[in-house]
Amino acid sequence: MQNFWDKLSKLSTVEKIVVANVVIFALMLLINPLQVSWRFDPYNWLAPSGKAISVAGATGYIAVVMQDRWWTLVTANYVHLSGIHLALNMAILYSCLLYT
Repeated sequence: MQNFWDKLSKLSTVEKIVVANVVIFALMLLINPLQVSWRFDPYNWLAPSGKAISVAGATGYIAVVMQDRWWTLVTANYVHLSGIHLALNMAILYSCLLYT
C-alpha cells in the first residue's frame, strides 16, 4: 500500500485530478450497475443511472436550495454523464498539463 501512496504523491496536480475523476466515475457505475447504459453512442456509452448521478453530487437549484445540498457545487466538478464525456474532459484536462 505504501508503494501506491508513493506513486500518487509523485503525480502532478492535473494527474491527481484525472485520477480522482476516473475513480469517482467508476464508483458512480458501481452505485447502480444494472442501470448502466452500454449503448455505444456519443451521449450514452457507459452512462450511469440518474440515481448514481444524484448520489455522486449532481447540482442545480433543487439540490442546492431546496435540498440544502450546498456541497454539490464542488462535487459536480467530478460528475460525468457518460464514458465519452469523461474521456473527452480528461483528455482536454491532461492536454493542459502538456502546455504548462
